Amino acid sequence: MAEHYAVQGVKTTLTAITVGFIDLPVPVTGKLKRVDVSTRLPNAAGEAVFDVNYGLTPAALASIFADPNTRPKIAAGATAGAVTGLSVAVERGGLLSVDLDAVPSGGVFAPIFVTLTIEDETPEALVKDFYQGAFARAPTTSELTAELTALTNAKPSGIDYIAAAKLIGTNLFSSAEYTARARTDTQFVDDLYRAYLARTGDEPARTNFINQVATDGRTVVRNAFADSEEFLIQRVWRVYSRAVTGTDAHSLRGRKVSATTPANGQVYSFNSTAGLFEPTTPSAGGGAPTGAAGGDLAGTYPNPAVAKIRGRALAEMPFPASLADDFNDNSTDAAKWSIVKTASATVTEQNNRLEIVAPNGHNGSYQSVSLYDLTNRFLSLELVSVTPAGQGRQQLRVEIDADNYYSLQVYPGPPTGDFRAVERTGGGSAVTRATVAFNAATHRFWRIRHQTSDDTIYWDYSADGVAWTNFTSLLRTFAVTALKVVIENQSFGPDGTVTAYFDNFNSSLGVNDPVVNGSPIYWDAAAQQFKPYPAGQIPTVTADPSLAPATTLQSHAAARFNTANNKLWVWNGAAWKSVTLA
Repeated sequence: MAEHYAVQGVKTTLTAITVGFIDLPVPVTGKLKRVDVSTRLPNAAGEAVFDVNYGLTPAALASIFADPNTRPKIAAGATAGAVTGLSVAVERGGLLSVDLDAVPSGGVFAPIFVTLTIEDETPEALVKDFYQGAFARAPTTSELTAELTALTNAKPSGIDYIAAAKLIGTNLFSSAEYTARARTDTQFVDDLYRAYLARTGDEPARTNFINQVATDGRTVVRNAFADSEEFLIQRVWRVYSRAVTGTDAHSLRGRKVSATTPANGQVYSFNSTAGLFEPTTPSAGGGAPTGAAGGDLAGTYPNPAVAKIRGRALAEMPFPASLADDFNDNSTDAAKWSIVKTASATVTEQNNRLEIVAPNGHNGSYQSVSLYDLTNRFLSLELVSVTPAGQGRQQLRVEIDADNYYSLQVYPGPPTGDFRAVERTGGGSAVTRATVAFNAATHRFWRIRHQTSDDTIYWDYSADGVAWTNFTSLLRTFAVTALKVVIENQSFGPDGTVTAYFDNFNSSLGVNDPVVNGSPIYWDAAAQQFKPYPAGQIPTVTADPSLAPATTLQSHAAARFNTANNKLWVWNGAAWKSVTLA
């Protein structure tokens, strides 16, 4: 089962019974399975008792607990409590509201966090939403069976599964039945929201889509929904992940598994002829490397006393580059970026910078191909200029998905727009954490960073990319270990065509990052850790003849290191060399 979490917190200590101190929009259709509540400090005396209410509208809110004694509690002297084993049906777009019903002596200390665990929506729900949106009815039994069969047949490939899901929408909205409904452009857009996103439209996006139908046609707008991140990632990919990683014993990552019972010690291997996984007895013996450990190590593999850097044997370390781009090559690096845009927007690298042109009601973006770990690291970007000034929205965003992100952005408004730090967590409303009139010179460079010492997100700005000013900060509200990076320009309805020019995107390498070829690893005596120098910040080094060549670290980790501060180990493409900072 795919599980998703609605998380919200408050910074106010609660000293009295409080109704609706946290409201969380439901991020996915599914089953509410668990409720967790936690605080920073333990209750002084007595227990805190919470209630969770659910409804499709605020007026329809009702407690999910038939028995008040089963509600979540934080006991005296504790900081957390949970209720498990729930199975409460919830719909995406519904509302979960949390009350404090009983207060311990001294109150419940801030910050207070509530986490709701929801099992994801199903392929059946995806198909039914398409039919409800396009035809305003449920699919017949034969229609549902046919659509689910097509999705099941596509399970071996994520790409095929996405294509099968998109084909459902294409077929329904191109059908004679939908044509016979004679829907207006406004109704057509509302139908797309219901079919693809299972919700009503939000402004100003809904109005922009309605206007776009008149200029670009219905097919273009429908494709925009089909290619949207919300549909592909929040809906289809979640359904697909559940389909191929569930507890179903008949499949493994979408491939059939043999009914033969495996013997003790056997492994599953894929038989391409039979098209299924079968239990297999592994060959005897260990894997490479074997034989003498080499270097200064005594003993033989596979059980030498292996020295480690960053907790891993050096032979296991990869060497990819960090995520950075100065856009000077005037071409999109497909290994780093994918282009996501509406039909009329353009996203190009030219004139040694990234240029995104967004006509009226359109948007374009660079989105990172790989996910980025922001833990104790930063991302920075230069906004060179915007034409016309004060129009459209330009932003640097790091996100798990559209429901969980941190963003620095320029929001439209006379004369130059507003500079904003924005946060959204758990599908709740986007919250502007700080805002000030945008100044193109003062706010030219942007930075979003995480600091582990206080587990806090910081939004910074700079005029030159060297001296930074903190804009605002917030205790981390969701995991930041796997985030997509988005550089975006969007033109709203009244803005006209807006062109944004970006440059000098950079990210920091942290302690757990790999290093690039030619990058030194240095010993930090204070931290007692080996650390890589970030790309672009490689120090000048000189050879240290007394220690060169160093013990080979390519295939055999070494036990002998000179760990004096500022001693470096550099991979030169053939061997590790010891060097000293110049």
